[in-house]
Amino acid sequence: ESNIGDRAVFSGLIRPERLDLITDDMKRTPPEQNRAVINGYFDHLEQYGTLASRLADATTTEIHYVRGDAESIGFDREDVARIVAQENIVTHTIENSDHFTMLDNPAAVAAVIGRCFRQPS
Repeated sequence: ESNIGDRAVFSGLIRPERLDLITDDMKRTPPEQNRAVINGYFDHLEQYGTLASRLADATTTEIHYVRGDAESIGFDREDVARIVAQENIVTHTIENSDHFTMLDNPAAVAAVIGRCFRQPS
């Protein structure tokens, strides 16, 4: 039995004002599809490692990492320090945003993208 409707599952991870919308959306997804997505995600992590390690181990290509200030994707202090220490990674933190920053604050994300295009490489 699914516990997607249980608000405690998301406690502290998603802003309360968005929780109803997200859980209603998740309830419409068939459970077998949810399982396939989650299993695929863990397979991906085993094959490619975490986002923090992939960002920190990236080549010299400039990376603009745009994240929400309330993002909770599991980066610990060590992950964040490793990413920030990379000279080729520019971190942009968008205020009042969760993991789906583009949906929470599209104007701020667009402004970051605009600034990136105007900056000389």
